[in-house]
Amino acid sequence: MFTIRRARVQDADALARIASDAYARYVSVIGRRPAPMDADYTRHCREDTVFVLENAQTSEVAGFAVVKSDADGFCLDTIAIAGAHRGNGYGTALLDAVEAHVSRHTDRYSLYTHVAMTRNINWYLRLGFVETHRETVDGYDRVFFEKRCVP
Repeated sequence: MFTIRRARVQDADALARIASDAYARYVSVIGRRPAPMDADYTRHCREDTVFVLENAQTSEVAGFAVVKSDADGFCLDTIAIAGAHRGNGYGTALLDAVEAHVSRHTDRYSLYTHVAMTRNINWYLRLGFVETHRETVDGYDRVFFEKRCVP
C-alpha cells in the first residue's frame, strides 16, 4: 500500500534518482537532458510544496510531485513515478493530492511539459487540463496547460 505525504529534505536523493529514471527516456527525443533531471531537489524540499508517494511498509519513495507558487499562482513543476511503479494510477493519485492542496488557495493551477513528450500531453488532456500556449523557455519547446480545480 502506498501513501502520499509531504517531502522532507532527506527525500531529496530519492527524488533525484526517480527524476533521472523517469525522464531518461526523453533525452534522445529532446536532444538534451530534461530540466527535472538536473533540478535541485534539496531546494525544492525546502522552498516548494513537494508530495511523495511512499510505500507504507518499506518507506520506499516511488514517486513525487513538486508544486511551486508565486505571484502568478500555482504551477505543477515536476511529477515523476519510478519505472517499477508506472501504470498503476500513482501519477493520478499525486495529481489529486496536488489539486487538493492548490484548491485551498485558488481555483486553478498550471503546468508545462516538453512538446516532444506526447504521452504526457495526452495524459494531461485526459485529466482535464487545457492547453493555453506554446513557448520556448530556457531552450526547451514547452506546452503550457491550465486546469480549474474541482471544489
